Amino acid sequence: MRTGRSNYSPEKSRMSRRFLNPLIYTATGILGIALGFLVFDKLVMRVVVQHNADILVPPVVGMEFEEAKNILEGKKLRVRKYREEYSSKFPEGTVIFQIPRGNLTVKRGKEIKLTVSLGSQNITIPELKGYSFRQAKFIIEEKKLTIGDTIFIEEKSIPEGNIVRTDPPGGENIPIGGKVTLYISGGSRAYVSTPTFLGLSLDEAKKLAKKNRLKIGEIKYHFTVAVEPQTVYRQSPEPGTRTYAGSSVNLTISTNNPQDTSEPQ
Repeated sequence: MRTGRSNYSPEKSRMSRRFLNPLIYTATGILGIALGFLVFDKLVMRVVVQHNADILVPPVVGMEFEEAKNILEGKKLRVRKYREEYSSKFPEGTVIFQIPRGNLTVKRGKEIKLTVSLGSQNITIPELKGYSFRQAKFIIEEKKLTIGDTIFIEEKSIPEGNIVRTDPPGGENIPIGGKVTLYISGGSRAYVSTPTFLGLSLDEAKKLAKKNRLKIGEIKYHFTVAVEPQTVYRQSPEPGTRTYAGSSVNLTISTNNPQDTSEPQ
């Protein structure tokens, strides 16, 4: 009986492994590199692209700081409260200014600097009683306040031309740039500022004079078509002139009758 012979040969097996192993290693390496590129493209590059994406900066001036911060951070932008300033325009806690400004294009993650309002800066009105007008004006302007009306009143205890009181009074706080009315001593006689009577009827002029502690003096009539008839055409003293209370104001009344030139009161 003939016995079958096996084809297995240790030598052939070793040769086969020596041939296949490099192929397997090479294929595995290629596959690993391909997977590496795929992961890099899908994950790393996506992060890089997103990080460098362009963002349109939202305008947040006028918003409350926290609201502005939430909006900017929602756009993947960083926020920093850059500084705080007094402002009479913007309420306390709102954004006055932003860098970069709104509607500019920046990279994701860009820092946005916000300047936030502290509100109006209040100034304490100085006590000015007894000061001369010149001294008071200097002090008021140095405090970054402004002079409102100047009213002359009768005040015997304070030298003529010096400050009697202010409105608001000394010690009160008002916003920077606020107006201060000065009441000035007219000595034993009060001063008033002559109002404008131009364009008023005679009756209206008399009422205005009484209101301002003045009297109507000489009345003349003048023919003219430049203004409405029976209205004040000219006055003396001129509007704004400082005069004593109780003084007279002379008026010229317009008329449409050429025959009228002047008429006693």
